Amino acid sequence: MKLKTVQLTTNDLDGTLEFYRDRLGLEVLERKDEMVKFRAGKTLLQFEITPTRDPVYHFAFEVPHNQAEEAFSWISKRAEVIPVQPGAPFAEFTSWDARSFYFYDNNGNILECIARFEQPTHSDKPFNGDSLLYLSEIGLVTTDVARLYKDIHKTSGIPLFSKQRPFKNFCAAGEESGLLIIVETGKNWYPTEVAARSFKSRVCFEFDGQETVLNTVDEV
Repeated sequence: MKLKTVQLTTNDLDGTLEFYRDRLGLEVLERKDEMVKFRAGKTLLQFEITPTRDPVYHFAFEVPHNQAEEAFSWISKRAEVIPVQPGAPFAEFTSWDARSFYFYDNNGNILECIARFEQPTHSDKPFNGDSLLYLSEIGLVTTDVARLYKDIHKTSGIPLFSKQRPFKNFCAAGEESGLLIIVETGKNWYPTEVAARSFKSRVCFEFDGQETVLNTVDEV
């Protein structure tokens, strides 16, 4: 599964341009008064201006599986890293065969860099913005996790992630190369105390040769 396009919203388009272009080094593909579009490796990442106050999302960048420490060193000079535990910046997902760390962007979005050891992503190049290979996770928020997954599965055929048991308030759907992280409204985004809410988004992903578009709306 591949996340091809992710469209989110922001209250601060100029700050978003500065963060993703100047700090993370993403290429700007298009800039208009109401939107900015970046190339995040193999994924197109777009932000549109919104009057909705403080929209917050969660998504993850895939990084080379041998460069988690280099990624952390590079990002920590450019953004506010979120400790997983006091003095512990990395989350060790042993059942996923992965490790990751988290940080905030200028909007307060909860971003993640994840290195999956089974993915063929080894790199010997110095870590920089080009090392953000693609978006491999995007969070979706709903009042009924099971129902939303069932609807998405019916449309696209994506399975539950084989390395993660689903829960009432959380499930992961897709494959290691691309995951939908479906959480219940009000559940805190790991590893923060920020409660998940639904905000407008548009996600286009490809699975088994078929493209599917998901649209979410602002929580009423």
